[in-house]
Amino acid sequence: MEIYADVVFAVNFFMDLFILWGAGQFAGRKLRWLRLGAGAFVMALLYVLFIVFVPHTTLTGVLASVLIISLGAYIAFRPKRARELAQLVGFSYIFAFALGGMVLALFSFTNFDTLLIAAGQVPQSFSLNMLLASTAVFYIAVKLLGGWYSRRVVRRQVLYDVEVFVGGERQCFKALLDTGHSLLDPISNTPVIIAEFAVVKPFLPDPIKLIFYENREDDLNAVTDGSLDSGFVGRIRMIPFSALGKRNGMLIGFRSDRVEIRRGDDEQASLREIIVGIYNSKLSGKGVYQGLLNPEILNI
Repeated sequence: MEIYADVVFAVNFFMDLFILWGAGQFAGRKLRWLRLGAGAFVMALLYVLFIVFVPHTTLTGVLASVLIISLGAYIAFRPKRARELAQLVGFSYIFAFALGGMVLALFSFTNFDTLLIAAGQVPQSFSLNMLLASTAVFYIAVKLLGGWYSRRVVRRQVLYDVEVFVGGERQCFKALLDTGHSLLDPISNTPVIIAEFAVVKPFLPDPIKLIFYENREDDLNAVTDGSLDSGFVGRIRMIPFSALGKRNGMLIGFRSDRVEIRRGDDEQASLREIIVGIYNSKLSGKGVYQGLLNPEILNI
């Protein structure tokens, strides 16, 4: 059987791109087309190498599928936790089956041989318009279903209003009660609130802000020097954490004067000297919340 590697690569790249895009939509991730393209490129390349060089069995097919989709999802979205990667892989599988089913259905209804069954051998009657049509249907379905799913997930999320006080300043933001967040301040052993840098940067002196602007949070010397130079050393904290791809990491935080946590009129808490960890990116792809709460903080 003759296999056209360039055609297989092109078709798989196009489909993988939309699979990653669909998974990111449902997972609420921030979509960057350059990263999506890089992930799809690696997935398509690995698939071609697999069908050309690896003897195909059920076991090797399953293992290759998991490896290819996991690597593509990691490159496209750079998840910080294993749970996030597993969610993205799960959504990718769902959309892979959905897009493949649409292609098969359209080819069946129009009496074309299916590209997937051909396993890389493109029949002469194959029409690029059919692939584009199936992709258009897939796009519309994801947009409609993704909007419904996002609204449902947001309704189920437990969000709190958080107000942080430092000196004479205060900042308010929405925070998600995250059961997977268990960071503790190593000094006081109290739960840590995680907040986006954009929210808490008014509290920070210029040398510390510069560290985040330059993405040098791991430079402990720079953090120490910046704290000493600005007189912020009494508030600064280095919080150890572990995440996917980064073991024994350190999160920069600061000691607040007071934190107020509210959820409507039902739950309120006013806590003193809570540590706020600073996350130098977006916590929610759609901007629904800007912080994460350790559930234990409500028990203080």
